[in-house]
Amino acid sequence: MIPKNIDQITISDIQRLVANEVTGGKTIHYKRDIPNDHKDENVNFLIDICALANSIGGDLIYGIETQKNNQTTLPQITGLNKFNLQDFSTKYQSKIQDGIEPKITGIQFHEITLEDKSILIIRVPQSWTAPHRVIYNQMSHFYGRSNAGNYSLDIQEIRSAFLASDTMIAQIDKFRTARLEKIRTSKTPVKLREKDALVLHIIPLSSLTNFQYLDLENIANNNPPTPIDFREGDWRYNFDGLLYFDQFTYPLMNGYLQLFRNGIIESVRNLGIQKQEGLNKLYFTYDESQTLTALKQYLSFLQNQGFTPPIFVFLSLINIEECVMMPDSTSRYRELFYPIPETDLITPGVIVREFSERPAEILRTSLDALWQAGGYPKCINYDDKGNYIEI
Repeated sequence: MIPKNIDQITISDIQRLVANEVTGGKTIHYKRDIPNDHKDENVNFLIDICALANSIGGDLIYGIETQKNNQTTLPQITGLNKFNLQDFSTKYQSKIQDGIEPKITGIQFHEITLEDKSILIIRVPQSWTAPHRVIYNQMSHFYGRSNAGNYSLDIQEIRSAFLASDTMIAQIDKFRTARLEKIRTSKTPVKLREKDALVLHIIPLSSLTNFQYLDLENIANNNPPTPIDFREGDWRYNFDGLLYFDQFTYPLMNGYLQLFRNGIIESVRNLGIQKQEGLNKLYFTYDESQTLTALKQYLSFLQNQGFTPPIFVFLSLINIEECVMMPDSTSRYRELFYPIPETDLITPGVIVREFSERPAEILRTSLDALWQAGGYPKCINYDDKGNYIEI
């Protein structure tokens, strides 16, 4: 796989592959022509997609011919005749959805325009729902990919793929649980002003599987991601990667952002619970709005760093026992004085399958759950049509 965001790949990157004699392998597969509608072409296309998704993902690069030279297969740019990328991607996304099960998400298409030709790149992410099988035209076969090319998975490999998917989910859950315990017990990388906290975890699947590491120095010098509701602060390197912290209440902090070197983001912010009339009141609408703004920033950052979906998003509220969720003064909902009995509210994870998804859509079910914990029927900041009401 070319180590760049697919939208940033140019003809120079392709020429570099050719000049360096980078042959096809486990994560790069060259093709001279785009597939046509012939049955065999459709089958081969689906096998290519399935094999990459069942392995560690990769790039299909169309418009590159491979030639034998002293037993080595060398790439050569031939280019494709001009075509409509939108029509092609719509058509072949449909073929993928109909011809492979379970469905594969996060596939990206990118065209590089030459003078009178084109190069097409189809990027297939490693799938967390593997193993996938091709079901086109009464087929039912599982495929993987190695440096030698595509191959059929045997029974043991299929079993291992099922176990690997379960293992990845367990690994993500274990990581989140461990991090929340550190926050719960005040073992955070900076000292927070209060014990209560809103915690947002952003975990790209590829951060756990592809050993993709960030250029921390470059990020530190070029608009890095910042904590939720960031006002003013500082940053430093630490053992896990880069740490950004809000110094608004120095020496104690309102919040911080831990950027792990593998791309995982942990953003933590105190909630600003107000003690009024003998109650611990949590006016959550502002925190919620700032969280959605931060999520948009974090997903854009990961996309620019070359990460691909699926991306897991987790929202948690820590140390909020006996708090009362309160609407703001402009809300159509009346105040409900139901103290939250739980110490922590740990919402289920949400999967981002496309970067085009809006933060308010991504976190809708999580926000519903948090407001329901306070006695409300759903998140009070969506209108009757499901649109988020900006403050």
